[in-house]
Amino acid sequence: MRRILALGAAALVLTGCGHRPAEPTLTVACRLERVEKPQFPFDTLEPGADIFTQTKTLHADRKVRQGYEAKLEAANKACQ
Repeated sequence: MRRILALGAAALVLTGCGHRPAEPTLTVACRLERVEKPQFPFDTLEPGADIFTQTKTLHADRKVRQGYEAKLEAANKACQ
């Protein structure tokens, strides 16, 4: 009697896995235009620039970098 119950339980467990067909995974390559790295203002700053010019240039550099990062994040999000 135990064998019959064990076989019945095993049959029920195995049939639970068989009702769903396996779906193939399809990978599609993401093709976007390459995001070009911009010219950062601080890279072109003269070595002997005063502190005020350096500060203004760093502020501009930060704005350029934020725009560049936003473009990279948008490209990354588009491929997910």
